[in-house]
Amino acid sequence: MGQAFVKESTWNTEELPNKLQMAQKLLAFAQDQEAEVYEMVAMLFFEKITRHTEAALREGHWSKNSPEARQLIQTLEKHKFVVNVPPTQWEKMQYHFWQGHWSYLWSRACLSLGLCNSLRWAWLSLALVGLLGAGRWFMAKKTQSK
Repeated sequence: MGQAFVKESTWNTEELPNKLQMAQKLLAFAQDQEAEVYEMVAMLFFEKITRHTEAALREGHWSKNSPEARQLIQTLEKHKFVVNVPPTQWEKMQYHFWQGHWSYLWSRACLSLGLCNSLRWAWLSLALVGLLGAGRWFMAKKTQSK
């Protein structure tokens, strides 16, 4: 019964806050009346809201920093439902930078600049290797002179 009710309800991004309030009211009623059926329906709502929130974030309908998304995520986490928030491009870049994944960063830079399939990519690679080699040679000379 609960699954049919949840399935037949309309689900779009704008209505997720209202659905969340409905689930919270169902859960509060279930706890007051000790009615497990309402609690199960509320949990089905929370689960479906979590999936729709993830889809809205993934598809770009919401930013994870928007007030609506933050409110939904915090409320769902309060009820033990975790929303898998995809990282932004900036967060991915920071992660790979601090992890030292230089080949990944280089490939992403080449893709964004359109250099991967051209002769310029080879010349830029050689120039970068040359600069890194020169930097290491300079640092080695500097430490030897001390």
